[in-house]
Amino acid sequence: MDADLTSLTLSIAAQHGAMGESTQDPIVPETLGKHLAAEIRATDVEAIVVWDSLNDVVLGHVVARELDARLVTAFADEGILGFDPMTPDGLRVALLAYSWSTYPGLDALLNALEHSGATVTAVCALRTEDIPEVELPEGAQIVTLARTAE
Repeated sequence: MDADLTSLTLSIAAQHGAMGESTQDPIVPETLGKHLAAEIRATDVEAIVVWDSLNDVVLGHVVARELDARLVTAFADEGILGFDPMTPDGLRVALLAYSWSTYPGLDALLNALEHSGATVTAVCALRTEDIPEVELPEGAQIVTLARTAE
């Protein structure tokens, strides 16, 4: 996570009552994850899909725990997109990242999930501007904690 995203993350966490000194302070992903879970609860997700990065996996863990959902990590290995523990075939999923602008291939991830039979219900990030303009599946929503640039 770069310095700008770290600063933004701590600022948004503070707005939600978490006064952490770094994104590694447990209170930061705990607070943000609980708030994101509350925002997507109505979508009845069965799995949270995150890229295989430490910060996103920790945040995804909190959201998945709060929603009693599975946590699935996505990874790219030599150009092949994979999922761990497995492709979430037929599940209702929400995609989650602190910022999708730090990853290539949100479109590729959406395509892979669509072809697996998963239903994407939400794409989540800290801010709206951290989600690239992509064609979302019908019925999917964008979920953020901050809607304007800090």
